[in-house]
Amino acid sequence: MFDLTGRVAVVTGASRGLGRQDALTLASAGADVVITDILVEDDPDLQKTAEAAGSVLAQVAVSQGWVHSNSTAEEIRKMGRRSLAIKMDVTNREQVRDVFKKVKDEFGKIDILINNAATLDHTAQIPNQSYELWDRDVKVNLTGAFNCTREAWPYLVENKWGRIIFMSSVAGTLGGFGQPEDIANTIAFLCSNEAGYITGAVIEVAGGIPLFTA
Repeated sequence: MFDLTGRVAVVTGASRGLGRQDALTLASAGADVVITDILVEDDPDLQKTAEAAGSVLAQVAVSQGWVHSNSTAEEIRKMGRRSLAIKMDVTNREQVRDVFKKVKDEFGKIDILINNAATLDHTAQIPNQSYELWDRDVKVNLTGAFNCTREAWPYLVENKWGRIIFMSSVAGTLGGFGQPEDIANTIAFLCSNEAGYITGAVIEVAGGIPLFTA
């Protein structure tokens, strides 16, 4: 396992699925990890938050008990790492700014940002695409990642060390032929000193599936 001891990571969309596994794997490698998500178990308005997100998957996650923000942070603390679960909507720039400042104030620095928060419930052929859902997807998946990157950037520059990773997966919460650990282990490598000469690269971790679907 790569050594991330002393690093502070922020993982967005980490209440379940790949984001949760990324957080646990980074912690296993030694990092302190902050869990962020629009869904947090102790939110008194959890159901309303899921409905306001306009995401069927968010509503299903709440109804099925798949929201694990706080429990993931607790699991990480049991490893001897520091961890917090913080409610954050990546499309709310003021909230994003406040959350990253809170992380810096409480953890002393930010070294790693994993942009994992995304929507994954809008699939249709072009004639059946919803304009409303398209705009939502771009706002969350693209602009949301930019918002977080922009707020994290000054802290990484201050450290003179940092890693920013953008996740893209058709199975971010649904699972696939591989296991979440297969992706998370690659994330841990990219966050390590051993990956210091990798930048601006697209790394496909798909078990060779594209060889049969191209």
